[in-house]
Amino acid sequence: MNRAELKRAIAEWDQVIDDARAMMAHFDAIEASPQHDPNFRQLLKFHEDAVLERRKCVDALGEMHTASNDPSSSNGERH
Repeated sequence: MNRAELKRAIAEWDQVIDDARAMMAHFDAIEASPQHDPNFRQLLKFHEDAVLERRKCVDALGEMHTASNDPSSSNGERH
């Protein structure tokens, strides 16, 4: 994965996280309604947690990519 692809992947995950947060805000309003279903909130929280965990993986890949292309790294090899 090159740097441009990594940046694009991170931007896509940022959008997914923003979308998940927007859904959570929407369901906060629904939750205030007397007819809300608590299972919707639980499902959305699960989704948000999964998205955030995937983002951590993308960030870790980015760090590894940056480190592997750093000429000052311990082995000095470029990948």
